[in-house]
Amino acid sequence: MNGVAGRIRDLENKVGGAYYVALCWLAMNRSSGKGSKSALETKIFGKDKPTSTFRNAWRIADKAFAEGFHDAHRKTVAELGLDEAVTFAVQCLDAHRTALGVTTMKDYEELCKYASAEAVPAPEPEEAAEPEVPEGKAEGETDADGKPAEVPGADIMANLRNACAQLTFDQLVEHGAWVAEMIEAARAATEKQSKAA
Repeated sequence: MNGVAGRIRDLENKVGGAYYVALCWLAMNRSSGKGSKSALETKIFGKDKPTSTFRNAWRIADKAFAEGFHDAHRKTVAELGLDEAVTFAVQCLDAHRTALGVTTMKDYEELCKYASAEAVPAPEPEEAAEPEVPEGKAEGETDADGKPAEVPGADIMANLRNACAQLTFDQLVEHGAWVAEMIEAARAATEKQSKAA
């Protein structure tokens, strides 16, 4: 059972995008130019339309080719057999994702044009809109305990954006991972509720 579970995990990881992107890099390395993508599509799919998984993997591979699979990698892989080349390309992708500090392919696609996290420019801080103070509440008003009075309708998202603009890159990466976990948990709960209904 453990062996089967391991194979299933391997398949999930490969289907997760990284393996597909690595294979696209190898194809780009062997055949470049305008017609290379369509030639590969024809070899894979024949007369059928390419799948969205292929299109997504090719798009990410194309964006990441210069930094994730640079000239030194391309020269190395040219001397390897196919299985070794695939393993090497996957390792290159994993190393590039690690250097960027990302774990998901979505985050990787956003940052893959950079060599490492240090090369990513700091985000421009957004100006947060000042919350409107409703009539009857003076700005700076306090409640009975001396705490600032809660302003109904205050924009939580504006406050969150403002707080995020103050974070360092490492803090943003950590916060992004936490937000991704929260989104995944909310999605799972929504799916569970819809199945129960």
